[in-house]
Amino acid sequence: MIPATQPLLSNIPPYYYSAPHAVGVIEGALYGAAAGSAAGFVGGAGNAWVRGASSSEIFRRGYQGVAWGAAFGAVSGGIGGGIRAKRMGLNTLTGTGTMESVSEVGGTYDVAEAQKLADIYDNGSNAITNDEILKGKVEPKYPTGRIQTLTTKTGDNYGLLSDGQYLRLETGNKVPAYTTRYMFGKVDLHVSPYVTNADAVVFKAYVGHEMIHIYHYGHFGKSYSKLYSEGMAYKYSYDVFMNAGRISDALGVQTSAIELGFWLDIKDIPYHYRPMPEYIRR
Repeated sequence: MIPATQPLLSNIPPYYYSAPHAVGVIEGALYGAAAGSAAGFVGGAGNAWVRGASSSEIFRRGYQGVAWGAAFGAVSGGIGGGIRAKRMGLNTLTGTGTMESVSEVGGTYDVAEAQKLADIYDNGSNAITNDEILKGKVEPKYPTGRIQTLTTKTGDNYGLLSDGQYLRLETGNKVPAYTTRYMFGKVDLHVSPYVTNADAVVFKAYVGHEMIHIYHYGHFGKSYSKLYSEGMAYKYSYDVFMNAGRISDALGVQTSAIELGFWLDIKDIPYHYRPMPEYIRR
């Protein structure tokens, strides 16, 4: 029999339970519980095995380890996920967050009318038609693996303006498109009817803006920075308009970014945030 002084297999480093890629308390707790369960079983059963226990005792100790490991993993993973979400500018509990391209900050619009227009649009045939147009433009050009919903419908907390752009009900911001990040890195991409049916320059400026956020979500994971992602996205939209000779549109993007605190000098954005994948650059 191996002596009791033999190092125990249950002495697994705490980071094993920490769900290092999870974002938000819930996601962190789920990942942590799963990792902790596996580690707990291996540790409990392994500890019994090295001490010469019977098969039934090995399994009993293993299942005890599952319970303890799951509990410890859920707590530690949840704490770690919440901290990461806060650092990323996302909801601490759920890990969700919204990134918008804003064309006008704090406008004075009729909120009730915008909600009414949104309800009519979201439940009408125009939304179905525009969704098909949107998919036909996005899917051939951009990767969509992380996108669980691609739509022109307004979504929660948004109304619709007469020009076809969204209205963020809480802020009064006019929003051409926005992305919502959910648990496990999936996103919803909402592109307004205005952008969906606009010319190629407008479509590229605003859809590309959101694709930068989706790229950053996936590429940087827990080190994602809302500030740097927005800084690059607004610079991208500005450059698209300027390169097309649309100076007024470019200055509008710049004004919104300045008012929101996202207009950054390129030297203030870390180098690793600057490169863009080919599908965004083309």
